[in-house]
Amino acid sequence: MCPVCGKYRFTGCGSFDICKFCGWEDDDLMEDNPDYSGGANDLSLNDFRKEYQKKIQENPNYKWIIEVDKKRK
Repeated sequence: MCPVCGKYRFTGCGSFDICKFCGWEDDDLMEDNPDYSGGANDLSLNDFRKEYQKKIQENPNYKWIIEVDKKRK
C-alpha cells in the first residue's frame, strides 16, 4: 500500500509505480529512510505525507491524477 495515503496498492515493493491518489513514487530507499530526500521523489516521505495532508484538508476529494490532467490541458 502507498505509505503516504494508504489508498493505492503498488505492483511490487520498490516498483517505482506512482500512486494515482497522492502522487508518491514507490521507492524502497525512501520508505526505509523517511527523512531522506533526493530519491524518486523530491520530498522526503515524511514531508510528502505532510503536504498530502494539507491538500486533503483543503480538498477532501483531492486526487493527484486529476491535478496532473488539469495541468496538461
